[in-house]
Amino acid sequence: MRTRILLTIVLSAVAFCSGCGGGGGGGGGGGGTVGGDTTPPTVIIDSPRAGDVCSGTVAVNVRAIDSTGVSRVEFYVNNALSATKTSSPYNFTWNTAALTNGASYTLSAKAYDAAGNQSPTSFLTVKVDNSVPDTTPPTVSINPLGAVVNGNVNVSATAGDNVGVAKVDFYVDGVLKGTDTTSPYEFSWDTTVNSEGAHQLTAKAYDAVNNSQTSAIINVMVDRTPPSVSITSPANNSTINNGNISVTADASDSSGVSKVEFYVDGVLTATDATAPYSFSWPPVAGQHSLTVKAYDVVNNSQLSSPVSVRVDTSLPSVSITSPANNSTANGTITVSANASDNNGINKVEFYVDDQLVSTDSSAPYSFNWNASSARGIHTLKAKAFDTANNSTTSSALTVMSSDTITVKAKSVAASQASIYGIDMIVRLPNGVSNNSAVTSGVASGISIAPDASGQDLSVSILSQNLIPFGIGEFMTLVNAIAPGTAVSPSDFSITSFNPFDGLGSVIGGVSAIIY
Repeated sequence: MRTRILLTIVLSAVAFCSGCGGGGGGGGGGGGTVGGDTTPPTVIIDSPRAGDVCSGTVAVNVRAIDSTGVSRVEFYVNNALSATKTSSPYNFTWNTAALTNGASYTLSAKAYDAAGNQSPTSFLTVKVDNSVPDTTPPTVSINPLGAVVNGNVNVSATAGDNVGVAKVDFYVDGVLKGTDTTSPYEFSWDTTVNSEGAHQLTAKAYDAVNNSQTSAIINVMVDRTPPSVSITSPANNSTINNGNISVTADASDSSGVSKVEFYVDGVLTATDATAPYSFSWPPVAGQHSLTVKAYDVVNNSQLSSPVSVRVDTSLPSVSITSPANNSTANGTITVSANASDNNGINKVEFYVDDQLVSTDSSAPYSFNWNASSARGIHTLKAKAFDTANNSTTSSALTVMSSDTITVKAKSVAASQASIYGIDMIVRLPNGVSNNSAVTSGVASGISIAPDASGQDLSVSILSQNLIPFGIGEFMTLVNAIAPGTAVSPSDFSITSFNPFDGLGSVIGGVSAIIY
């Protein structure tokens, strides 16, 4: 009966081979047969491994297996027999000190059993390097990156080594996210898979012998929140005129606003990168929609609500309807104006001698003017503004401000007959003209001299029992116009005063006074 024996050989070497790889591969075999045994042994090189870099004296560990027993194991270097072992453990020492640094060598092993059967050859290739071991780690740093990031971000690192950099690993919050084996070392970080807020980036560089170094931590903020933005001027649904309009906007963001774009009817018209955000718009007549779009430092953007504005280039119409041009005014009078516009009147301003004296914002447009406050000739104007602030000034009209002089009869004694009428002449001073007179009674035959300076005013008053049997008085009001000249009652004189009774007889004891 045959017993299958597994022999494992392990040897501690005085030197080492670094690297990685599989065990030795199988090769061709052969040999004769003894006692009918035709099964060849199996041989495997356990160490070093294929691709290892070896130095000094290297332990070569071999496993050999056969059902009837292994008679010997042969060890070859570059197909040249280097050593033979006839008993387990099948380990060999290989001195590499005299070999060429950097050269590759093929190690192989063959096993034989007692029947002379030969195993397939197990072989592998290693590299010899007896230079001074490299213990210097690489240098590595992450290249400058914005403090705030969003979307896909290119993260790059600078790495160097005295022998050479094998790879650079990139980490986000300690989690490996990418590896690059060639310079420039970089990876694309998809920040959308990370939460908003603070994150830490590091890079770790390795050299060919696995020395490594980790970079300093880079702190970044992932920001996916867009800015807030709104138009502050003009107001929504406002009407504006055809002058250049200042369009202003307010924008803010926790990471900072990079720019604000201004759109008119959906067309990009201006861009402002510094607060306060504004642009001067030369509008055209009609209805328009204004919007602004704000961007933060990582290109998050937000579009404002639209603002609707109407551009009005039509001027309002305005005219003074009262008083009439070239009229005479005395005391407090009402100055009235008519104004209209296709979009509505905002206000009407009233001017006396080009000085603003009153404003009215609702129809009918008017104000009360004390014409006697300044004697003389005055010009009146009205200026209308529509809702877009377009304005029109009316034609000027002239008004003459006048004084009122009162002529009054003195008291009459009760013993005298009733006064039936009065004829009198009032002399106007030079520089004063007149065009009207009224009385307190029923007047007849009022005679007014020509409207000229220094003329006489003849007044005839007829009224039954104007002052009946008692003490009383009556008066005649004379409108005197004195442009630019102060006038007082003492400037006037009565040249004729004749009260009479019902029979036409002059009544004595009656006089008149001007005040």
